[in-house]
Amino acid sequence: MEASIRENHASLADTEIRAMIAAVLHTDSLEIDVGQPLVKSGMTSIELIDLITCIENRYGILFQPAIMKDLTITGLVEAVRQLVDKRPR
Repeated sequence: MEASIRENHASLADTEIRAMIAAVLHTDSLEIDVGQPLVKSGMTSIELIDLITCIENRYGILFQPAIMKDLTITGLVEAVRQLVDKRPR
């Protein structure tokens, strides 16, 4: 039961993060290459910092600055999942 709850939350996080990124890039979330670094997708470094801040506030987590180097959607979603799993329950 606990595993399925985590999977549902992870899926929701993936959808939300993709939507946030699509909004910044003014595109459809399905058109974004999940393996391409976000800065190569057209996101500026300031937009990336704003996105990270929004995600931190939304999920109650704190990223290490090193995460932003060559950050992809896949990497970002995985980092969120890991940090959320590490939060005290």
